[in-house]
Amino acid sequence: MANIARKDPIFDEGRSLISLQRNMDQLFDELFRWSESMWPFVERGDEGYVYVDVIDKEKDILVKANVPGFEQEDINIEVTEDSVTIRGKFEEYNKDDKKEKEEIRYVIKERPQKMSFERVIPLDVKVMPDKAKAKLKNGVLEITIPKAEVTEKKTIKIDVE
Repeated sequence: MANIARKDPIFDEGRSLISLQRNMDQLFDELFRWSESMWPFVERGDEGYVYVDVIDKEKDILVKANVPGFEQEDINIEVTEDSVTIRGKFEEYNKDDKKEKEEIRYVIKERPQKMSFERVIPLDVKVMPDKAKAKLKNGVLEITIPKAEVTEKKTIKIDVE
């Protein structure tokens, strides 16, 4: 009688998912090292990403988003009954300020001069988009959206003829 051994695809070494993940991580690390050596001016990090908190209150939904450096006119908000989309576009210098930009001598330059983002936030409850309100203070955008009235499901018994 032959010995039959069952192989576990997750934990067995060689062709396992863990070793595949390890190999993929190594591949991406090498790719990023190569891209940084080819294009050192390309910055990595969280630029262009907006961190949000979504708070489910009793009667409304509160969305808080970090948008440092953005003014009211830089931000566009769209609300549907089940999602919120926040877009922003920021340029520190306009084309008219080109002369001023050329005269600036930076000692350290880390802040982005241009930045844009788009974040779509799905909501797990229905809201009333026409009653949404937003305010921007100290780089934090707060969007308050009232929840839609919950209608009770009606059950009607129908006789079969």
